[in-house]
Amino acid sequence: MTDEPTTRGGRGPLVVAAISVAWFVATLVVTHASVVGEAEPAVALVNATLSMPLLIASGIVAGAALAVVVVGWLTARGMLVQARWRVLAGAGIGLLLGAVAGGAVLLGYGTAAALVSLSIAMAVAAAAGGALGGVPWPAVVVAGVVGSLVRFALGFVEGLFGGRLREAIAGDESVAAQLAAVGQIGFAMALIGGAVAGLSASLYLRKSGLKWPAHLAAGAAPGLLLLIADVATRIGGTPLLRAMSGNDTFDERALRLVADTRLSTALVVLFTGAVVAIIVHGRTLAPATAAPDQARKGRTTPVRGPQRRRR
Repeated sequence: MTDEPTTRGGRGPLVVAAISVAWFVATLVVTHASVVGEAEPAVALVNATLSMPLLIASGIVAGAALAVVVVGWLTARGMLVQARWRVLAGAGIGLLLGAVAGGAVLLGYGTAAALVSLSIAMAVAAAAGGALGGVPWPAVVVAGVVGSLVRFALGFVEGLFGGRLREAIAGDESVAAQLAAVGQIGFAMALIGGAVAGLSASLYLRKSGLKWPAHLAAGAAPGLLLLIADVATRIGGTPLLRAMSGNDTFDERALRLVADTRLSTALVVLFTGAVVAIIVHGRTLAPATAAPDQARKGRTTPVRGPQRRRR
């Protein structure tokens, strides 16, 4: 990929950044409502733990999208010339966004060790997303953010109808049947989510003029962001997960199942998105032009019929 200091033109990056930040804020609000609205502290802790990966993933995506806009604005005015300063500035923007969100969590729930660790994880993850937003290929980053937002939307739909699908697939109330249904639904949604994310990212880059490596990176970006979120969740969310291990409402087997599902989903989204983006890009390429006719070059050779052999 060549150095591309500007995004895909128009207001696209700004609109994508606004939607990403709005999604991040909405995730914070919904998580707050699910925690505060529960009378049982154990159930509230369960809700907070289950919402933690989505909070971190949303922070990464919002940090990357916001960094693209701010870094692009600073670069256009000559304030950021070298690529490393763009990356550092993007990381700082993401860190600021994550710090604001983490501070809101601490103000709302206190400064317990688990919450402090979660806030730090959110800030660091958003900084990592911001650093990605500062790379010299902003159109690729914005395309990856678009794919991630589409994946989030499909996850929201899955949350609305997942219970009905599980009951329809499981067939009975046994634990084995329920777990098998959850696994089938999760794998199917990961495939669909990765395919739609890769399709969205590649379509966003269609008019950018970038070649196939850019489409490959954009298609894989949603899965890559989910992998970063999974690493941040495992590291920064350890105190909160440790608190959950002693909760009778949510045992360690369920914690391991959720973590393994999250990792496998990220990998499926990464590879499926990359493959679909490459296929879509290949389908949109114009057919190769035929070699120009030699007659137009003035190198014609008269067509000769059968010649009589000279004696």
